[in-house]
Amino acid sequence: MPVLKEIAFGYIDGTEQESYCLDLYLPDNVKTDDDVLPGPFSIGASPLETETEIKRGDLNEAVDESKLKYAKYYCELPEECQNTVSETDAYNVESDSFETTKRHNNSVTDPKANTNIDAKIPFAVFVHGGGWRRGGKNSWKHFLFYDVNFLVAFLQYFLGTYGNVGETLSDNNIGCAVISYPLTELGMPVLLLEMRLHRRRHKHDHQSDAVALAVRWSKEFCERSDIADSSQLYLIGHSAGGHLVTRTVLDETVLSRVGCCPSDIKGVVSISGVYDLLCLKSPLLRQVYLTPTFGEDWVNWRETSPTNLAERLDNSQETRPCFLLLSAAKDPFLKEQALGFCRVLKEKQFQCDHFEITGTNHFSIVTGYKTVKGSTFHFVLEFIR
Repeated sequence: MPVLKEIAFGYIDGTEQESYCLDLYLPDNVKTDDDVLPGPFSIGASPLETETEIKRGDLNEAVDESKLKYAKYYCELPEECQNTVSETDAYNVESDSFETTKRHNNSVTDPKANTNIDAKIPFAVFVHGGGWRRGGKNSWKHFLFYDVNFLVAFLQYFLGTYGNVGETLSDNNIGCAVISYPLTELGMPVLLLEMRLHRRRHKHDHQSDAVALAVRWSKEFCERSDIADSSQLYLIGHSAGGHLVTRTVLDETVLSRVGCCPSDIKGVVSISGVYDLLCLKSPLLRQVYLTPTFGEDWVNWRETSPTNLAERLDNSQETRPCFLLLSAAKDPFLKEQALGFCRVLKEKQFQCDHFEITGTNHFSIVTGYKTVKGSTFHFVLEFIR
């Protein structure tokens, strides 16, 4: 499959340019050139008031020029695997029933995937997890060069986190941009205990702005190319990334800062996402997750919680994105949040489905992404179709 790496999609004053890069995964039958790739968009230090203030392709003096180059990497498709089949049960929370399916453990491509090379393909933006403080589009690199942990770096490299998401979607004729965003950090002395080699001065607004910039870049890419359909644009996020993608479409001010709106998004997939930040207000969790990213003010925690954002919406929106919430069976804390969030979305007239993936925990629900039947990928693919 064609994989275009380290594409600069955006820049925000006061943050690090390397935080705003993506890897673009496209199906094997797709050909593209650099001239159809949009330049990076930017948001100034003060909030944008009009769409005309958004800049594109004029950042050569503000950032390292090497970040604006597009390097092409081509990966061979894996050899056809034997169909080793095992049964697994996927529990549908909404219908209170089990769906027994067959899992092809080594399968990458769904035979029902659209193979019409003339039709434009759907496009997804994937946002990684990591408690708002760790990770990246290539998670192993983060733990090798930033939050140094050689064991975790090895495991992430072995599992292919989160590049496996882009690979699996593109193998099934869906374009995907796997993005990185600016990370926050703990204060002293924990910063020393984490062996941090690099300081960061980011907050949650920088992160949501990065997701919005990625949406703007992806929408422009779809419109400029004959590859992807801008009316089939999806957001997918894991853990903290699930919080960011749901917040992006429920808080209209986020997308409006880059000249977009929630109706530009056809669907949102949140995998073990965080929907109520107030549930993290215990002394330990607050210091680890909330304070470094969202500050000390509990009002800010509430205002940036997707559940609260949904509760405050009226029912006047004509075009609404659909939601798919996926929870790991061995992640009961976040599963309860997902159930409450799903209930609120339905009360506000959103189409929303929630499924529990059996046999998974908070991490394996996304690292096992290549399984076609009966797990995360099965539900994501059906949702995008």
